[in-house]
Amino acid sequence: MKLIDLQIQNQRELLIELTDKCPFNCIYCSSDSNFLKDKFIKLTHLQEVISQAKFCDFDVIQLSGGEPFLHPDIEEIIDLILNNGFSLEIYTCGNVKNKYKLVPIPKKILKKYKDSKNLTLRFNFQTIDKNNFKKLTGNLSGLKNLITSILNANKYNIRTEVHIIPNRINLRDLKDTVVFLFEKLNIKHIKFLRLIFHGRAKNNQEELTYNNNDLKKILENIKKKFGNSDVEIGTSFSILSNSCNKCQAAKTKYMISYDLKLFPCTSFKNLKLCNVQLNEINRMGKVIKNGVLFNELKIFRKQLKCNSCSKIEKCYEVCPVQRFLCKKFDRKIIKGNVIKSEVFP
Repeated sequence: MKLIDLQIQNQRELLIELTDKCPFNCIYCSSDSNFLKDKFIKLTHLQEVISQAKFCDFDVIQLSGGEPFLHPDIEEIIDLILNNGFSLEIYTCGNVKNKYKLVPIPKKILKKYKDSKNLTLRFNFQTIDKNNFKKLTGNLSGLKNLITSILNANKYNIRTEVHIIPNRINLRDLKDTVVFLFEKLNIKHIKFLRLIFHGRAKNNQEELTYNNNDLKKILENIKKKFGNSDVEIGTSFSILSNSCNKCQAAKTKYMISYDLKLFPCTSFKNLKLCNVQLNEINRMGKVIKNGVLFNELKIFRKQLKCNSCSKIEKCYEVCPVQRFLCKKFDRKIIKGNVIKSEVFP
């Protein structure tokens, strides 16, 4: 199966976390977001980031959180990005919270961006099963609001996509969910993202961990049924991926947290390594152009314990963070001419 279009692969993407506030309380959340948190990136800081993004020749700006639509300046932020000529992708759960309850994304905001060619809403839609949706997100009403937000976005001719993070809870629902999204909600594109056990997912590892062989079979069936332009299996899935077979961290992908830390990609955001605090001295353009994170990532790769693993030659893992977190490390021990192994949990 051919990879996703090369032009799309080579796009330079900058993901910005606007906030840690979110109406959901997903058990797999890498950001540990919830509605009680209230940190937001300042609009003035974001203006500087967008200016630097132009200097660095980024093509796509992605907004995430938390929930981006909870940011008090979200409309000004969208305008800023679109008016500077970027393509904009917003990761959203399709829900916001008013004083009393969860509601869909306000229609007035969607209507404002009617027919926007460079705007994409990428919805967090993990399962069509109501019970499993509640297990994953902590609520039930959010599913109805999510569907309503997608339908409203379609009504205003805003491109709608979905991202799904396979896990033990939603694994058996994946095929039905994908069919529902395409046939009932007219979703244009679905991207599968790989679960990384950090943030809140680390505390729910037993409940979320899936069987790799089961996932492989399901994703292979989905890839056969739907074309590359419809379903994308992210790079972090390594040999299962149909999008790219090389890690793009600190090459075509970067990420900024709401507290203005720059990372090679989102996978690194919970590690104490490979990040730079942006400020007047360390401006994003300077850091990227000088290859600061690119060089730090090279050192990170060299120091990975898996480099001395007896299985390294047969390892297909692309993501350096997945390698860092790997628990199947088998260290080679050389005694005389005999190579033994010592397996670590």
